[in-house]
Amino acid sequence: MPIDFEFTEEQQMFRDTIRDFGENEISPLVEAAEKNEKFPKQIFPKLGEMGFLGISFPEEYGGVGLDKVTECIFAEEMGRINAGIAMCINAHTSLSCVPVYKFGTKEQKEKYLIPGIEGKVIGALGLTEPDAGSDARSIRATATKKDGKYYINGTKTWITNGTMADYVIVAAYTDKTKKGTGISLFIVDADAPGFTEKNKIHKLGHRSADTAELVFENCEVPEENLLVGEHTRLRAGALGAILRPPRVQAEERRAVESALEVLGLFGNRLIPRLDHPVYGLSYANRRRTEISRAIMTRPKLLLLDEP
Repeated sequence: MPIDFEFTEEQQMFRDTIRDFGENEISPLVEAAEKNEKFPKQIFPKLGEMGFLGISFPEEYGGVGLDKVTECIFAEEMGRINAGIAMCINAHTSLSCVPVYKFGTKEQKEKYLIPGIEGKVIGALGLTEPDAGSDARSIRATATKKDGKYYINGTKTWITNGTMADYVIVAAYTDKTKKGTGISLFIVDADAPGFTEKNKIHKLGHRSADTAELVFENCEVPEENLLVGEHTRLRAGALGAILRPPRVQAEERRAVESALEVLGLFGNRLIPRLDHPVYGLSYANRRRTEISRAIMTRPKLLLLDEP
């Protein structure tokens, strides 16, 4: 049976809505955000009001309850507007809200998930460290339990939303003898005692994205802020991966569209022959982008259809 690569009428309407929102509410802020290396936080409440931060979350938590394809459409349209801004939104919804939804208690969901979907608070995921990136088992941050509280020590780096987050989901070892499986996740409030430094990292690209180094020195976290229980095996850290392809694909799509516009305007003067390699490269990139987009938007190929 052939796979249908077309959006449904509802998905097409949603895409038009988010594209209009992006062009009117976010695009005018991009230049200043890139120049000043500062994410425009004022868009979060607006995204929440429109339901864009809770697309696939259940209605009981303030979400819209739509499918993963619709959420990918949103990620694609945000990536089309600006890569850095899309990164921050994805870090909030996928890397901080999803772990609370998947593993959080009722009280944690009421305190962090519902306001997060409403755009009233911003979250981040603190996993990467100076000496631990893709191999999360190599993190050195530790969390020691004493008198009903945990004390976190360590440094996290390249943390999206790091300086502006109201809370950070922090990965730390609670049992160093169990490499990989001895890691637990904690919800750390931005004003927690011992959350000592939030240093902005200056970047060459994605300058509108808030990226920071975070330092924890005997950071005090109440026991009720432990997600699930000790040793969650870092499953939460992988949940945001599903929304990275549409965001990256959208950035590539925008670049290809811009390249084709330039070729359309100046091609005859710059390139006298239509078989010039640049034309072939642009066409190849366009076809690759279209294929990746088609694959991205199919529910059966996405494998996931929930937050």
